[in-house]
Amino acid sequence: MSDLNKIESWKSNLGLLPIHLFSAQTENKFILLNGGVGDFCIDTSPDKKPNEYFSYAWSSNTKNFVTLKGNRVFLYNWLRDKEEDYSIMDIESNLPKFYEYLIKYSSKSEYDITPFILNVYRELRRETGEKDEGINAINQLILSLLAIENGNETKNINFAK
Repeated sequence: MSDLNKIESWKSNLGLLPIHLFSAQTENKFILLNGGVGDFCIDTSPDKKPNEYFSYAWSSNTKNFVTLKGNRVFLYNWLRDKEEDYSIMDIESNLPKFYEYLIKYSSKSEYDITPFILNVYRELRRETGEKDEGINAINQLILSLLAIENGNETKNINFAK
């Protein structure tokens, strides 16, 4: 049996590439990559609320976020909008089967972040009437995303970031 609290166990047992989910290298939040099919997020020392894990999974273009807390494994699938709770011993003894389960509920949908942002861009492009390059539409999209990040306030956006 392997220690699933160590990211190396997931990497070696499933052949996945762990990348820090955020830029802080001290975080225990990772996205485990498998070429776009079966990618998922994991937190080995969870400190967030379920709605944040659903959000992280959506914004990282995965469906699933796995957390490990004590002897429990929690699975958050943003499309299914429910928390699932498992024994860590059950997952350790059936890791390939658990991963197959994750893949089963990882299919692409129209609600993923990439199609969502592309649809917003296309709508902005339609509104700006641009036929060729879409520079104004992409600028509007970036400005909108910055405004959201800045609490919907556009006057104090730091463009130097």
